[in-house]
Amino acid sequence: MPLPRSKLKAKGKAKPSLSSEFSELDDWLRTAQRDDIQAIPAIQAIVPLALRSDFPDKSYERVVEVLLSKFDSQKMINLPRGAECNLIATLAMVALQAIVLLFQQQPERREEVTTRRVLRAWGDLWAWIVFMNEEVVHGSVDMESRVRACTAIVCFLEAITQIKPIFQVLLSTTGKSSALTLMLKLWVLGADAPFMHYRSLGIFVAHPLLDLLRKVLNDLRFDWDKNIISPLGGNVESIVKIAMKYLRDELSQPTIDARNAGACVSLLSALSDHDPFLFAFLSHGSVSAVTQVLYRTTTLPSESDHNWITHTIDESCLYLMIACEAPDGATWVHQTVDAQLLPTLLAASKWLPRSLASTHKEYFLLLSDVIPKYLIYVTVIRAVRKAITVIDGLRLEDNLDKAGDIWKAWCDFKSCVASRLEAKESYDRSTMGVLCSNKECPLGARPSSYKKMSRCAQCNRAQYCSKECQKVHWTKGGHKANCQRWDAPQKGEGASSLSLQDNTYAIRIALEDIKAHATELLRSKKAQKIGRALIIVDHTYHPAKLSIHSLNAIHERDDPLPSQWDRMVSQAAFFGPETAIYRVIIPAGEACRRYAG
Repeated sequence: MPLPRSKLKAKGKAKPSLSSEFSELDDWLRTAQRDDIQAIPAIQAIVPLALRSDFPDKSYERVVEVLLSKFDSQKMINLPRGAECNLIATLAMVALQAIVLLFQQQPERREEVTTRRVLRAWGDLWAWIVFMNEEVVHGSVDMESRVRACTAIVCFLEAITQIKPIFQVLLSTTGKSSALTLMLKLWVLGADAPFMHYRSLGIFVAHPLLDLLRKVLNDLRFDWDKNIISPLGGNVESIVKIAMKYLRDELSQPTIDARNAGACVSLLSALSDHDPFLFAFLSHGSVSAVTQVLYRTTTLPSESDHNWITHTIDESCLYLMIACEAPDGATWVHQTVDAQLLPTLLAASKWLPRSLASTHKEYFLLLSDVIPKYLIYVTVIRAVRKAITVIDGLRLEDNLDKAGDIWKAWCDFKSCVASRLEAKESYDRSTMGVLCSNKECPLGARPSSYKKMSRCAQCNRAQYCSKECQKVHWTKGGHKANCQRWDAPQKGEGASSLSLQDNTYAIRIALEDIKAHATELLRSKKAQKIGRALIIVDHTYHPAKLSIHSLNAIHERDDPLPSQWDRMVSQAAFFGPETAIYRVIIPAGEACRRYAG
């Protein structure tokens, strides 16, 4: 069937007469054959015309309806390759653009009509999208066609993720060509192909991809290997490098874009729901990079988009919380504090409201809970002291709202730091001694300074005043046989290695806490009629939780017992019925607790 002559002129500069043009086009489209490739130039001309203010809405709706009716998934089985392939993809691309424009231009009532039409044609429509992605975007056609087709797919996906009925259908589109796989491949393509404008493309994909990830991750049966890792080559490291590339490329820009940066960080948080991604991101410097995103965002001009800035602040704080609560959290807290997180949090206060409890809880928790509980570590308290010096030098406290939540949280934080620093100074002056594990030690029962002691690298429990004592204990003292046995229960407890310095400092902090609450503990002991007692000082909370329990009932608790528990109870029996054992629990991350004493 020949094309309407007046429609072919629509691509020129002359402004067509819409009343006659669309009547003629409508008649032609109604009778056109499904495989009539000549329709493509006419359909291409629809999109620029649709942007005109005098465009008749009902004619445009009719065009979209006809386009949807022309999709035929059966044709996907034996689709032609070559020149005709590009024409078919162009038809699909223009149709997607037309649908997106219709969603954007129509009020809610008409959007519902268009939604029903898209849902009816979804099977055919998705087949065309997959075909266009595989044969054009990832094909060997000219670059201009690849970019235009990719943009059309991404625009369409971003539009429909905001429309609940269609988004639900999108979620149920599974298999090799699932929506998640398609979007992930587009995201990877953006990082691998600079000529595809990868920076803007990657961020563009990130928003619908994030919406999709958040939905699918709610399914406890979600298979990470099948749905994410395998479709992208089966290598977590390579996927992590792509995500970090997007993030670092944004940081390399002269002025950071809060919307783009927020998308990058959000994607890190979503993927970190799977432990292999979480650990890989941490090993690739994600903590320092996200802290830098937070800093760069807070320094944007005051006329910047406030909503996107606060969004990026929230997303950055959320990721940093995830990182700090990971196993070996002290390492990541130390890194982010070294990267000047504390001055950045105070500088960010100008973008946040007075009350944070309901709207910016991640920010509030970082300052009031997460970092304070890691002040049990010497390395962290040293980094925090340096950060406070920077804050004082920049006079950042002067800009805080003295009646707001941030000021209160900051005052409480400084109070905690002051008490920990006081304990550290006392600890530094301490002559607290430690006995050598070698029973044949020349010093006998005389304790040595903890500063002169070293630990067995394997089990992290035996401690020695010299290398000679370590050799004797290994060969003659039985440690060679006991080392592995000691190490295994410790790993079973989920504990990880503590330096002797950190361990001694944790014990001293616990002793200070016990002294400060001695009256309260004795009152509780008397009220419970407890003889031999276990005092637990739990620094995985802030402030630390202290509790007292009977040794006779300790097996009724859910907490795992230390591997040397029976030996400690036996030794305590020699010191009388009022003996107490105290146990210090310090954070190594939410998934891993360390028992320091």
